Amino acid sequence: MVGAAVALMLALTWGGRRYGWESPQILALFGTSAALWVFFAWRVMTAQEPFIPLSVLRDGAMRVGTGAAFFAVGTVIALTIILPLYAQLALGLSASGSALTIIALQGGATVTSIVGGRMLVQFSHYKRVPLVGLVLSIAALVPLALAPTGFSPAAALGLIALVGLGLGPTFPFTIVVVQNAVAMHQLGVATGTMNFFRALGSTFIVAGFGAIVLAGAPVIRGVSAGAVLTGVDAAEAFRGVFAAAGLCLTIALACILALEGRPLRGRQ
Repeated sequence: MVGAAVALMLALTWGGRRYGWESPQILALFGTSAALWVFFAWRVMTAQEPFIPLSVLRDGAMRVGTGAAFFAVGTVIALTIILPLYAQLALGLSASGSALTIIALQGGATVTSIVGGRMLVQFSHYKRVPLVGLVLSIAALVPLALAPTGFSPAAALGLIALVGLGLGPTFPFTIVVVQNAVAMHQLGVATGTMNFFRALGSTFIVAGFGAIVLAGAPVIRGVSAGAVLTGVDAAEAFRGVFAAAGLCLTIALACILALEGRPLRGRQ
């Protein structure tokens, strides 16, 4: 599993920078990663005490909740890393001023994660809480993807705050759904499995967003990508990032829509 993840991250990091995307090195890394993931899946299915118990993975709510966490939480972490660069290159903010993008994103997410967590137990159709939030986040990402340099810093920060506000309810929702889907004695295993895939999603999506940004920067020995990503180049790079973020959140939205509605434990 670790070998598969490392090979994939190296391919995403080196592709288009150190080696061409169609170079033997990058293709070999992608192939190695795919082969190791297949071997890991086979090992999980055949081991007497697998790293991730199949009894947990077979539950549909567990898979859907984990998938939503993979893409939604991974997108939050990736945007937290990419947004300060966006603020400096596309919005013209200083290095210290670029921290406002993190405050806007994480501040909004923190507020609605608390409020959304309380709202989950108030509604029978509790899926509606994260669904409305994800629709809001996707809607806020659309103008950023269409014109990443077409907004004033204040307007861009407002849109970023809306993205965070919409993503907040996903955090408690995925935990509640996963823990509600398994027997009491499996709570620890289920929660640990979800957290593992959530961290894995964060790693992959961060690497993917980084690859999108770096793909738009010319390779100049001794000069960082940030130093050469300016003007139109920056706009094109971050347009792809925001579009990819919207795609990830759309997948998370589809996962939640596919979730079978089950009464929360305690209401039965």
